[in-house]
Amino acid sequence: MNRSRVILGAGLLSIALGLEAGTAPEEAVDVVAACGGCHQGPLALDRFDADDLASRLRGVRDGDTPHPPLNLEEDDDQALADLAQRIVAAGSGG
Repeated sequence: MNRSRVILGAGLLSIALGLEAGTAPEEAVDVVAACGGCHQGPLALDRFDADDLASRLRGVRDGDTPHPPLNLEEDDDQALADLAQRIVAAGSGG
């Protein structure tokens, strides 16, 4: 994968992750679109349920899972659970 694509994807995702709880559906789709820049094919997020995805996001936040920066350091567990729910809901079309 080309470095500029990774940097662009990480930058877009950083912006997208700044969304507040209660995000409008079209903004939730933006989160999925930002993630989808890298998470395609075998890396696609649609294979996870919200609990598993939240667990994986906590791993990234806590430094246990290698990943380009996502600016999750200040997000608590509930914020990550909400984000996971939005990603799953947008990925499933609803």
